[in-house]
Order: sequence, then C-alpha cells, then structure tokens
Amino acid sequence: MRMSSKTTLVLSALIVLGLLVACAGWLGVRYIADIGRPPAAVSLPPVQAVVDSPLPSPAHPTAEIVVITPPPEGGGIVLEPGKIYVFPSPTPFPTPTPRPTPTRRPGPTATPMPLLGPALNAEGDLYFTSYTFGDNQQIIYSHLSLHIDDQGNSSPDLQVINPPKSLGFNPYQIVISPNQRYTLYMEAVEPGVRPYIYNSVTGETRMLFGDYSGGQFYGWHPDGRHFLFWIDDVGLWLIDVETLDMIELAYPKGPVQGAAISPDGLTVAYIAEDPPTIGAMWFVSTAGGDATPQFDAGNTSYMYPNAWAPTNDRLLYHGNCPPSAFGTSESKLTSLCIFHRAEQTFAPLKLLFAGYPPSWSPDGRYIASTGLDPDEQLCEKSEIQNVPDKCLYQGRMLYIADTATGEVRPLTRGIAPVWSPDGSTIAFLSDRTGSPEIWIVGADGKGERQITTIGRHILPRSLTWLRGVQ
Repeated sequence: MRMSSKTTLVLSALIVLGLLVACAGWLGVRYIADIGRPPAAVSLPPVQAVVDSPLPSPAHPTAEIVVITPPPEGGGIVLEPGKIYVFPSPTPFPTPTPRPTPTRRPGPTATPMPLLGPALNAEGDLYFTSYTFGDNQQIIYSHLSLHIDDQGNSSPDLQVINPPKSLGFNPYQIVISPNQRYTLYMEAVEPGVRPYIYNSVTGETRMLFGDYSGGQFYGWHPDGRHFLFWIDDVGLWLIDVETLDMIELAYPKGPVQGAAISPDGLTVAYIAEDPPTIGAMWFVSTAGGDATPQFDAGNTSYMYPNAWAPTNDRLLYHGNCPPSAFGTSESKLTSLCIFHRAEQTFAPLKLLFAGYPPSWSPDGRYIASTGLDPDEQLCEKSEIQNVPDKCLYQGRMLYIADTATGEVRPLTRGIAPVWSPDGSTIAFLSDRTGSPEIWIVGADGKGERQITTIGRHILPRSLTWLRGVQ
C-alpha cells in the first residue's frame, strides 16, 4: 500500500524523536554512574596572550635587565620589548648602633686612679670654640688651640683643629681626652649632642650612638679611655671608646641635672629627679651597681662635670645648702655649695653666682667662679639687639674663694675662668676690647693680659686648659 507524502513525514519525525529519547536515556545513566567520581584531568593547549602594548612582562624569564646610570634628565626613557629597566639602588645608610637594653649590670671592678696634684709649671694647651654666622644665619664653628709654654707665655700662632672629613657635619663642640689621644666631636641633636669618637693614633672615626636622640656629655674618666654620658630616656652610662662597651650606672625616673666622675675614677656623683626626691645627689660606682642617695639638693640644683675637688674629698654644686649648713631648721638661699663627702657636711660660698662652670685650683684649695659685679648692672638682650654677646659679659666679674678660710675676693672683670695646670694663672674670657677674647691673669691678680685677637664669638663653656702630656 502506498503511503501518502504526509504520512511519510509523520513517520520520519517519530523515528527521529525516538532516537533522541534513547540517547538522552543513555546519557542520564552515565551521569548517575559518575556522581561522586572526580572528573578526569583536562589538558588544555597553551593560550597565546594577545598584548596590545609593546611593554614586556616584568616576569618574562628571558628579559634583559638594563641598569640606567645616571638616571636620565626628566625621568623619561625609551622602552624596548624584552628588557627590564631599573635604576641603581642608592648607597645604603650605615646600620645604626643597636640601642642598649637599659638593664643595670656591674662592670669590671673599678681600679683607683692616682690623684693628680699641681703640675710643675703652666705648660699646656688652651682649647676653645669660636663661631660666626654664615648665610641664612647658619652658625659656623671653628675649634682652636693655643699652646702655653713652661713660663706661662702663649704661642703667637693659633692651631686650627680640623674635624675629619668623614664626619659630614660641622661639630658644635669638641672634647679632648686627658691623655689627648681621643677627641669627641659633638653633633648638635635635640635635646643635646651626639658624640663621634676620633682616635689620633689610628686616625679612625666612629659614630657611637646611631639611633639615639641627643644626650649630655658629663666628663672624661681620668684614665682617658671612658667618658660619662646621659642618654635621654635611657640613662647614665660609662662608655669605653676603644671597645664601645657601655656600663649603665643609673636609670632615674626623671632627668639628670648634672653628673661628675671622681678624680680617682671610682665614683660618679649625679643630681636627678627621682621620686620621691625632687633633686637628690646620688653616688654610684663606675663599675655599676645600685646608686645610693646622699641628700636632697632641691629641684633647682645642678652639678657641673668638674664638680669634684682634685683632692677627691669634696663636691661643688649649684643650689641651696641644706639647713644643717647654717645650724637652723630652714635652708637659706645660696648659689654655690660645697659638700664634704666624708663628714657629710656643707659649706656655702658667699658670692652671687652668675653662671658658667666654676673651677677648682689644682691643689683643691681655691675656687674661681663667675659672679655679679656690684658696680655694673646686668643687661637684657632686648636692649642690645646688634651685640648679642654683650649680655654674656656685662655685669659679671671673676671671684676667687678660699675654701680653707671662706674668704671670697674679686679678681677681675670677665667670665668662664679655668686654672693653669700649676695653679699660678687663670685664663678667662672678656669683651673689654670690643669683642670676646681670651685673657690670662695671675691668681694673685697680677700680670693681666690679652692673648688672642680673633675678633669672633667664643663659646664660654668650651674654654679648657689641659696640662702637657708627660
């Protein structure tokens, strides 16, 4: 029987539909069987990325590294495909000296140093720092020395102390060790100075505290190898300039108001705000250990690095003497007071102290100090705008106090006295010729004369007279 065309089309559609249903059923069985089975790994052919920019990928393993030296002006360079362009790294900063852990530890047993009496003559070297103003009022410091012979005569030539070029800065202050082997160059860093040590034998210069804020220098140990330094928020340390070992001596809760090493090198005295005291004097061994309080000197007291008498038995500090010094229950206003270590007694100096470190005579009997001139009024800086140094000198003069008798006598007009090694002469600063200069005068007030003509400002606290190296 012959089927019509319409019937044929219907049958064909049914056959195709049946095949599709059968195929779907087979695939469903495979899917159910594969549930929970991990899929087989699929290996994909590498894909070639299409990059619109000619810049190479920085991670390309075959890229050529091109170092650009020096960097081109304006920072522009022409990039080529397949190359990585880099600039050379800057010279790294030196690794700073690690901050020492503030833990108190004893050092080697301290060995007493022999006490130095007066020298046979005045021979030695005067060291001082002058300064002037450069562009934009920048202060430029110059460090100078002047030799004094055994007859007390000064050399006609000043010696300039040139800092090592490796320092990279103009030192605010220099401090020579007693044996004149080491020089500390001080960089001005708030709130004080940062020291660099120069060894005159080896020619080596080293930075001591790379990561510290500024501190305060409080004098050389008599062995010429150690010095005393207060590091802000870290404590009072004795530092060995050869090994850079640091012995922590004290860690008061408040600031240190001056410190000094005894002439025999065994003891450090310091004044500090350490609650419950507000300004006690403390003693601590230079080998470290626990500090012991001596007395409360008050919150306005201060101790200079040369506070100890050369005889090792007394200390001079700026501040009030305790009531026991006057035999009363109340303290009296004083400016300088002597503390007798063994007797635990006090003696006030009867003068109106006017600043700058006082100076003990080499035999420990006399004290030269800057005081007020009763015949001249102090000036205010606002009154003399063009001569700022004038107020450092006006209304001030030198006095000598005899600690054996208590007598105080005026010497001459000037400030910042220092004794010659034999105690016969005193060097000081005066502006009586119109500019600050160094003068000398006999301890008896005779032979006064000017010995410099530099015509520049001089830092009063920089004046030092070191005895000749034997």
